[in-house]
Amino acid sequence: MCGIYGTTDKSVDIKNMMSISNYRGPDGSSVFSDDRVTMAHNLLSITDEPLVSIQPWITPKGNVLVYNGEIFNYQEMKNRYPQFTARTSCDTELLAWGLDNVGLKFIDEIDSMHGFAYYKKHEGELVLSRDHAGLKPLYYSIFNDNLLFASEIKNIHGVGYFSKVLDLMALSFMRSGVANLTGQSLFKNIKSLMPGETLVFDLHHKIIRSRDRFYILPRSNRGYDADEFRQRVRETVKMTSIGKREIGLFLSGGLDSGMIAYELSKIIPGLKTFTNRISDDRRGHVYNDDAVAAGRLAGHMGFDHREIVIDHQTVIDNWQLFQDHNDDLMQNMSNVMYYATYREIARQGVVVTMTGDMGDELLCGYPRYHREHAKKFRSGADMIERYHVPVDNDLFNFLDVEFVDHASLVRQCVRDFPDQLWNPEDPINSLMLFECYAQLPNEFLKRSDRFGMACSIENRSPFTTKMFMQYCMDMHSSHKSDPRDDHKTKLPARMAYEHLLPPYITQKGKTGWTLPLGNWITEEQFPKLNRFFSKHRGIALPRSGVVGKKTAKRLGTHLVIQDWFSRSVGLSVH
Repeated sequence: MCGIYGTTDKSVDIKNMMSISNYRGPDGSSVFSDDRVTMAHNLLSITDEPLVSIQPWITPKGNVLVYNGEIFNYQEMKNRYPQFTARTSCDTELLAWGLDNVGLKFIDEIDSMHGFAYYKKHEGELVLSRDHAGLKPLYYSIFNDNLLFASEIKNIHGVGYFSKVLDLMALSFMRSGVANLTGQSLFKNIKSLMPGETLVFDLHHKIIRSRDRFYILPRSNRGYDADEFRQRVRETVKMTSIGKREIGLFLSGGLDSGMIAYELSKIIPGLKTFTNRISDDRRGHVYNDDAVAAGRLAGHMGFDHREIVIDHQTVIDNWQLFQDHNDDLMQNMSNVMYYATYREIARQGVVVTMTGDMGDELLCGYPRYHREHAKKFRSGADMIERYHVPVDNDLFNFLDVEFVDHASLVRQCVRDFPDQLWNPEDPINSLMLFECYAQLPNEFLKRSDRFGMACSIENRSPFTTKMFMQYCMDMHSSHKSDPRDDHKTKLPARMAYEHLLPPYITQKGKTGWTLPLGNWITEEQFPKLNRFFSKHRGIALPRSGVVGKKTAKRLGTHLVIQDWFSRSVGLSVH
């Protein structure tokens, strides 16, 4: 995985843009520049040796490519296009050839995670593209007729064009919990490509000439077969295990990572696995039994397993760096666990990790989908309006601004909702796919890229391949859960693996994954935590007896928000 950067403004210091996030590519860096475009790349080499993987990549037709990602159906594409002759095992070479010879439709054919920029020199066009699921980020800005793009927001801020002005609409989306489908980042003048989006910037006229998006569709036109399901899981795990670098698996103790572990064990003997043991330091008390289940499974399957203990000191030790990488305010305090975990995994020499993200959203893993079923949505607009229940969120009230009201935000979301994601014959699949596009890229997938790449680790999520997503969305939701029983969720996975994985995995319910902040601030850890946040962050913790999970989660969000704003000098909102 890598970092990519570029601009049409010749006054920009591109090497400074690169240096701001050089952790995204410690294996090499390079710059291309001509009279119209400057492009740069930091390399984290995965599929070939660094010396043959250096970018910017000059294509066979003299165009230029900077690419962050992996093509998981690399071998399939080589077979489909026998006229492509590979000189390396680097998938950048295949992508460059395909864009040159097949054109932009090649993007729809690859099963990948990517963010790339492709400079078509003779046509005077600059193409930006992001993968179908939104696994890899790509931000851009158009200012004074110049285009800038980068893998992270901080790279664009480093150019110095903009003061840090927050976008009122984006901030209102964040405050209200309504899905932001606009592509507008938290910062004014900086946008994000949407999942599956490809745009073409005309270098002659200094405008975006075209936009296109690729969508997984909720076709819901097939049933369920256990053997076929296992084959698809096996295939997607094999696809996403390519490369020469060591792979480690987040073994959560749940069914999603359990399926991946089972299939990955057939490919990688002695697989390294990692799990968090979340400590609330109360003797004899298990805050979360995920680590217990993960440890049992690892022992059963012979994995090289490590527990990474998360306690109050973990938060203190990792808070500063966590917030340094929290460019656009991910509010969940539990994300500090992700960052701390990636730091420890990097110390173990692992460069590629795998997670079970998106399994719940494709296979009806949350009981709330049953409750949504009872609503009997009439249309995509009706689904969005009922899905976004107004919330009383006063955590941003310290800002002296008038936020956009909830109803207006929902109307905007309805306007931006892609009609292709609605299937009146299967509203629940439509809802799950909506969450795949609206929630995952802005939360779970973003945190994996942001905090993984901060430690020079590439994260892969096997359930997010085009092949597997479309297979699951072709399966009608009636095969995925029983709306009469909240415990009968994710049925395809449970039934397919019930004889291959232990019952403490296949029958395990969801336990959640949060910091036990409520326990910490009412026990002996309180003085140390309070001293850290009050002295170093200027925020005092409450001492008010037992704090429930909901109150503690709200408090954690409050700490992230308050500290984020206190660190960001010169912020304003417009």
